[in-house]
Amino acid sequence: MARKRHTPEQVVNLLRQVEVGIANGKTTVLACKEASITEQTYYRWRREYGGLQVDQAKRLKELEQENAKLKRVVRAGWKVGKDRVERIWRLEGLKVPQKQKQRGGLWFNDSSCVRLRPTHANHVWSYGIVSVRTHDERMTRVLNLIDEHTREALVVRVERRR
Repeated sequence: MARKRHTPEQVVNLLRQVEVGIANGKTTVLACKEASITEQTYYRWRREYGGLQVDQAKRLKELEQENAKLKRVVRAGWKVGKDRVERIWRLEGLKVPQKQKQRGGLWFNDSSCVRLRPTHANHVWSYGIVSVRTHDERMTRVLNLIDEHTREALVVRVERRR
């Protein structure tokens, strides 16, 4: 059997008709039968359109169609900038994430270097000390020395604390 499509106005009116029938003492099944819809359809519509006016239901459907178009556009690979996305979010009343704090630069004001970017092997090394516990709950420290360009571990030295 072909599925009948209802407009948002028809859906809201049918929901009201069923609600009036239920308020007059009819069972949900009987009220749905008089409105010529199934009980399952009634509950699905009530979940989707419950409490909406006709104009609000129309707007909901328009937004759903617009959302579907935007999803197709994103899948099609159109490039959209961050500012445009944030503007659309604001227009639709959605929450826009706050800007993230920018990371510090590589240089101090007196031109001394904070951190070098590696250009070749053995140019910049970094180290880290990690504390771990062995299976017998004894504390052990591990020194890792890494070449930043090749990302190769130069030294991994393990010693117990004294």
